[in-house]
Amino acid sequence: MEFSLSDLLIGDDFSYIFENEKRGKVEFSFVIAPSEEHLIEAYKVLLQQFLRKLDRYPLYVHVLNRSTDINISEIAEVKKVGKGNYHHLAKIENEADLAQHFQKIYLDAYNNDSVLLSSEKYIEIAPNDEVGQYRFIFNYSMNQLEEKFYLWIGFDGEGWDFIANFIEYPYNDLPIENERE
Repeated sequence: MEFSLSDLLIGDDFSYIFENEKRGKVEFSFVIAPSEEHLIEAYKVLLQQFLRKLDRYPLYVHVLNRSTDINISEIAEVKKVGKGNYHHLAKIENEADLAQHFQKIYLDAYNNDSVLLSSEKYIEIAPNDEVGQYRFIFNYSMNQLEEKFYLWIGFDGEGWDFIANFIEYPYNDLPIENERE
């Protein structure tokens, strides 16, 4: 299977923004070659493998949606964040929890919900007035010694953005292609 890492983040400024100029030490978007068959299943399998290898718990699942009833709802706290917009928050304690709930998480991304997996329980949320929905605000300005990451899953589950302030992560042996030039 052919996949690559790109410095062009697919959710930046639309599904999430950065609170200030401080960003992670590592930023990439994970992309599979479009020639591959069964793309959706491949993304799902590789994302689950990435999270297992990342091995950082607890893992917080944040979902922004216009409904109180989505796949992750049965294990999540649900709070209204604005007119017709809800924030779902679930905690994954270990690899067994991840295996048990991963399908729900992935289905919510596949169903066009904004899904974020993070080391952070508390993440600011703000309206994106251009599209009438809410987005996440990533903050690296606080304690820089504390390792944190944000992994946003692209709509339809195709691709994900990984932003971290540490440099040891699955696939760190792959080059991150510069597509901004």
